[in-house]
Amino acid sequence: MGKEEIERIQKSFSIFKLGDEMAYSVEIDGKRYFVIGGEIQRPEDFKKQIERRFKGKFDKAFKEALEIVKNYNKGVLLSQRNFYEVVYKPRRDTLKDKWSKLVEEEK
Repeated sequence: MGKEEIERIQKSFSIFKLGDEMAYSVEIDGKRYFVIGGEIQRPEDFKKQIERRFKGKFDKAFKEALEIVKNYNKGVLLSQRNFYEVVYKPRRDTLKDKWSKLVEEEK
């Protein structure tokens, strides 16, 4: 990556807000990428760090997660605290166990 490209990325650094959450981001080739721990998070990073854990079953788990969040209004989903207390916390252990079993199937 050349000096000009690095400068362009640095200039695009901004805070992205979604509900009451905020995250750091940069723009590269017209696309927004989030920055976590000083590292730009690219799609291949997500695949490596998250999808790979599901051993080919990520789409099934993600579809289930989407079905769950469809049952909640935007206010709950856009509030970090409400999302955690109402959506995530009550089912995190159940989903962890269920998705762990899903991954173990067909080994």
